[in-house]
Amino acid sequence: MSTDTGVTKSNSLPPLLYHSSLIKSGWCLKESGSTFMGSKNWRRRFFRLTEFHGYISLSYFKSCSDELPAGIIPLDRTYTTRIIELAAKGKLHCFAVGPLIDDGSSRTYYVCCLSDLEKKEWMAAIEAAIEGVPQDAMRRVKTLRSRNMSRRAARPTPGGEEDPLTIVTDNEPSDPNGVDTEEFDRQMSEMLGVKSSELSLPSPTLNKKFSLPPLSSLDIDPILLDTPDSNPQSSTDDEDDLDFETCTGSVYDCINKPLSIDLTSLEDYRSSRWRIDQWLSMKHKVESTSWKKVDTSHEITLARTKFSSEYPVLIKLEGKLEADPQIALEYFKNAIKVGGNFDHPFRNEIILEYIPEEPEAVVIQNYYHVPIPHMDKRELTALRYWVPSYMDTDNCSGMVVTRMNHPQAVKISDVEKILLSPSGLILRPHFEPSGELHTYCTVFVQINVRGSLQRMFKTAYNSGLLKLGLRSVFGQIKQHVEMFVRAMSL
Repeated sequence: MSTDTGVTKSNSLPPLLYHSSLIKSGWCLKESGSTFMGSKNWRRRFFRLTEFHGYISLSYFKSCSDELPAGIIPLDRTYTTRIIELAAKGKLHCFAVGPLIDDGSSRTYYVCCLSDLEKKEWMAAIEAAIEGVPQDAMRRVKTLRSRNMSRRAARPTPGGEEDPLTIVTDNEPSDPNGVDTEEFDRQMSEMLGVKSSELSLPSPTLNKKFSLPPLSSLDIDPILLDTPDSNPQSSTDDEDDLDFETCTGSVYDCINKPLSIDLTSLEDYRSSRWRIDQWLSMKHKVESTSWKKVDTSHEITLARTKFSSEYPVLIKLEGKLEADPQIALEYFKNAIKVGGNFDHPFRNEIILEYIPEEPEAVVIQNYYHVPIPHMDKRELTALRYWVPSYMDTDNCSGMVVTRMNHPQAVKISDVEKILLSPSGLILRPHFEPSGELHTYCTVFVQINVRGSLQRMFKTAYNSGLLKLGLRSVFGQIKQHVEMFVRAMSL
């Protein structure tokens, strides 16, 4: 999700966005994928490798003229680059950027270049920057380039033809490096054997028909797919027919407030006691809600309440993680950071305030671009904090995110405000019969994304598509946590 370009400079954003030294930039293909659907594709992105007072970052943009990146890869000494064998990704001139040891909480990025030389230049520049000598990065690039030119001079292309992978720049350039993006797409499509339009796939629009890929083509563990079970409530979702109070049980004050009223006052959120009360309220809501739809399959439970245009829908996703709750908590803290496996909802957020008193909290603001024609951006200003187990009477731990007002929030027109009542993550200690300590994990959301987007949200859930995605997400969480446990035990 990208931040609205109208958001101005903030101290919470990496300083490299504003005062950094550019080491290398250019067009490449980046492997992109949907966590919900498990599908992968290659998209053209403009990359910038930058340095600011030792802070090294590889940012990628949808356009070379964009002010804010679509994503940022923070680079430190725990990261490295490596060549991808052709059989591994099925693409020429690919390399990976990721952690030295894959602990399951950090992401590995895959980049495809137009030529072997360009791949080596990027790898050399990134490695030099990570090693703490960014001034050597361009020196390595120039050395590689001069060696390549010498080899070409000594070994001309047969038949006097130009190297088919050389970027042609005779046309009017469309980026600072003088690369014509149409020519880039054409040559990349020839190299990869795909249509040029597939290199930067547009988001599906309402006026174009499109079909979902067959389930067999998705990279999803078969046990995560919805299958019939003995639960009588796991039948196909029908039209919501119950009133809100019947679905949710006892309703606390912030749910009953109309959407035009923001939830949290300045006097409330700075109180440690108030934050703990919100945590306890969220736990109580999970336990006391009368869920309308409950699906349990392969030890993963998914439940919801009624969808409404006026009130939030409550969604619960829970299952068991084979990890100590403290290790699971550490995993989630790492996974939502920039570069983490589940950082997508938190990218480009602006930190408006930091509250050091336990439980430590931040007030954040984020704008989300909805890739649907004529759909307004969504905005969320929220309080987010982690609750350690020693602050909970049941030894539970987790995270809370809830919408609030804040005087420093940036005001931008033509946006819809997301309604988010206390939502987050609850990690409960769970002892196996063997005595081994594991974690029972609950992901709980009370949300209304507003307008037609909320109706689309409902349709996606009722069709089974969103349920499939949520189960896939939880399956990935389980796999990543297991990797994290193994990495911690090394």
